[in-house]
Amino acid sequence: MVGVYDGSRLRLFIDGQLKAEREARGDLVLSDLPVAVGDLGSGTACFSGQIKAVELASVAWTAGEIARRFEAGPQVST
Repeated sequence: MVGVYDGSRLRLFIDGQLKAEREARGDLVLSDLPVAVGDLGSGTACFSGQIKAVELASVAWTAGEIARRFEAGPQVST
């Protein structure tokens, strides 16, 4: 699953394919809060499953980039 915000649209990709999108406007707000993956950060609403990989990017990926990354599979770095 990949979520992309490019400053004008929100897009949701699942398995490398665009599944939903909508118009959105506004600036992203810089925060010093930690990023929580798999729960709400407070220990509530925990995800019950397996998360193979997590990646954050400072730019909005194109549909082509997302499809290529999905096909290549997770890139593990140590």
